[in-house]
Amino acid sequence: MKRLLEHNESTGLTQYFHYDETADTYTIETVADSDPVLEENKRRYNSPVKRGDFHLVASIPPEIIVKWRAEYGVEIENKDHWPRVKRLLNDSEWRYLRTAPGVI
Repeated sequence: MKRLLEHNESTGLTQYFHYDETADTYTIETVADSDPVLEENKRRYNSPVKRGDFHLVASIPPEIIVKWRAEYGVEIENKDHWPRVKRLLNDSEWRYLRTAPGVI
């Protein structure tokens, strides 16, 4: 059984509740269309703009924030987790989140 739990217009996240009667288990699925964010990241990466001392180096879609929290225990809102966030952003597996070349 699949049931819509929530759709958040501002983040684009949609959550579904799945119940497996046979196993008597449930899961919550979170989905979103990250293509627009990733395309914008690619565009910015290929034409970086630096303004003063600060510039955008990454843009993380909401579903990746949820994934990192669930799979790695990383909360990007927590300043104590930023060393792990930086490692993830510098990892080639997550390169499509970067908006500028270099190392964070």
